[in-house]
Amino acid sequence: MAASVALLVIAAGWGPGLHSIGEWLAVLREGEGPWGLIAAQNSLRENNEALAVVLARTLGDLDPKLTRNAVSLGRLPLGTVWAIWLAVLAAMSAVWIACAWRARRAAPERAWLGMFGLTAPLMLAATHIAWPHYFLWLLPTALFLAGRPRVLLAAAILGQAGMMIPVLRGLGCHTAIALVLFALVARDLLARDPDGR
Repeated sequence: MAASVALLVIAAGWGPGLHSIGEWLAVLREGEGPWGLIAAQNSLRENNEALAVVLARTLGDLDPKLTRNAVSLGRLPLGTVWAIWLAVLAAMSAVWIACAWRARRAAPERAWLGMFGLTAPLMLAATHIAWPHYFLWLLPTALFLAGRPRVLLAAAILGQAGMMIPVLRGLGCHTAIALVLFALVARDLLARDPDGR
């Protein structure tokens, strides 16, 4: 980041370089989060299963014409929806940190796979755009849970149903699967025996 700022300042000059950085930060803050998608009425269709957008479609006070195949369960102000999203991210991050601490006592192969298995769902929950094919990032999570074939079969069946039934995508079927798999990996890593024996 420092190198990028230095190159920008060298190429554009101190004043214009810093002004450009300020403009870019303003664009990121105002338009690139889920709030920007909603303000621009962009990417709210059911294929965007990002947690923030799913929460906004399902719980937020949105114009029903902006979303199709969504099930509105509430009319919360969007500020409240963003607070819920950030609280979920904070909780997931705290669990990730606790698991990283606990994974030090596991076999390195299991620990690394478990941490990758937690990082993927956390990344998917943090982003504001997550198309269904993004959930292929759950492969390390599935590999970590290979000893639970029924769970993986259920996730595969639900994931396929989510692809076939638009309302399930609108409700965030793949996001829900990712959150459940995150919880299962975290539970395994936080167990007394982190090697899973």
